[in-house]
Amino acid sequence: MKYLLTLIAGLLLFTSCKDDKKDDNSSICQRTLICYVCGDNNLSSDAKENITSLILQGSKEIGKDNMIVVVVDNQKTNPTLIHVRNGEYTKSEPYETDFYMTDPEKMRQILTYIMNEYKSNSYALLLWGHSTGWMMERDTIAYANTRGYGPDNIGETGSGINKWINYTAMANVFSQLPAKFDVIIGDVCLLQCVEIAYELRNYTNYIVGAPSEVPGYGLPYDSVIKYMFGSSEEDYKVLANAIYNNTKGSYQVPTSVVKTSALEDLRQATLSLVKSGKLEAEHCNFNDVIYYFRFEGCPIMYDMQNIMLKNLDEGSYTEWKKAFDNAVVYRVAGSQWNTLYPSIFNDFTVSEENYGGLSMFVPNTVYNTMYTYKPNDDIRHYEWNIWNNE
Repeated sequence: MKYLLTLIAGLLLFTSCKDDKKDDNSSICQRTLICYVCGDNNLSSDAKENITSLILQGSKEIGKDNMIVVVVDNQKTNPTLIHVRNGEYTKSEPYETDFYMTDPEKMRQILTYIMNEYKSNSYALLLWGHSTGWMMERDTIAYANTRGYGPDNIGETGSGINKWINYTAMANVFSQLPAKFDVIIGDVCLLQCVEIAYELRNYTNYIVGAPSEVPGYGLPYDSVIKYMFGSSEEDYKVLANAIYNNTKGSYQVPTSVVKTSALEDLRQATLSLVKSGKLEAEHCNFNDVIYYFRFEGCPIMYDMQNIMLKNLDEGSYTEWKKAFDNAVVYRVAGSQWNTLYPSIFNDFTVSEENYGGLSMFVPNTVYNTMYTYKPNDDIRHYEWNIWNNE
């Protein structure tokens, strides 16, 4: 993906030829944006040289009461923590050894250090890298993490073993941090799954991201960084709209804003439909329902609102939709989106009625034949799971 990687590359070059500037962290700032960049993988080659100045320019627009702290692991470098303020880096702290940034304990240590070192009234977290949503991947390597966010590598060439962190483990990391995030922003694919949102509900107030793929070049940081420093629901709607309208390429990226405090009501509303038999997993109709990705040829990431519209009677849908709209407070999408599979994801009718901007998994026996992924089993690891409540 990613523009931020170019920023880091440029800053690391700067640190090799001059001393760090003095960094005064004694004052408490209004907002600190923590950019957690897993770049020691195949995304490293996507960096573009001419983006560095745009990112630095973007940081000039956030105000002197805010700051950006970037922690990045890139090929041929150890993980490095960089403080960016007013268009300039003021501090660079390379770690002495390489390590997996997707290791839960390392993630906890890094985020705790940043929150303690850079005191702030509020924190935003930007997740930058790959993501396969809530799906988990088994690996023949015993110490490989199940899939979710990442991956990270070690060594100069990135030729080692990629390791991921799943979102259940990430939630456990967040539960140990000194502060709660006000917003988590995803520059990753498939973040906006209801399973992930519910898992992270206690550790952030809002989540902004895409239910679909995000193109390799990532978010348009030069245009949207300034919107990552808002503090209200309306501000995050503006951010989502800016991401959608400024995304480069032929098509925009579907983007939504989830209000986590409303997710418990959404779960209860959905669970009641399952318990009453109005929503039966094995009898769900998925004909013409929007979905955001396939695994092993099987559509899995179906749009939650579209599922309900297709399968519920009018009265049940209207009542359920109230809970959904309270949780997904903003969503925007076009009839097509930027994807590696244009022949698949270019024929949906996307409208306000059937597009919800949040996916949901529905178990089905068809998934039992999958070789690598076992979603019918893996869904049980998530707190959202409404399908197996014995």
